[in-house]
Amino acid sequence: TFQVDMRKTADDFLPMVFPKDENKRIRLGIPEDYNIDDYILKLCDRYSYIQGQFELIGFSQIVKLLSKHKEIELALVKKLDTSLDNPRDIPDWNLIDESTGLTGTHEELSALSK
Repeated sequence: TFQVDMRKTADDFLPMVFPKDENKRIRLGIPEDYNIDDYILKLCDRYSYIQGQFELIGFSQIVKLLSKHKEIELALVKKLDTSLDNPRDIPDWNLIDESTGLTGTHEELSALSK
């Protein structure tokens, strides 16, 4: 449990919770070759991540939790490897308007396929 100034940035807070002691890292299952840059803070029970040079109070999910008088629970999670995120070749689909990214109505799409 930590008490933190909500004016601290996420990047300032992460070093406070990342274990510096090697024995503690082993107990938590953090491999030796991983460092603080490999981890990010995640709001528990939500799909929100806290990172960057933004004040903690600036994250909308934190504001929502505080407004409901709930405790803020953060988890230290490993960042995903973005090098594995290779988009597949997606064929050009002429049913999507290139300027808006939207499809037509059901009737328009049905008429095009006839």
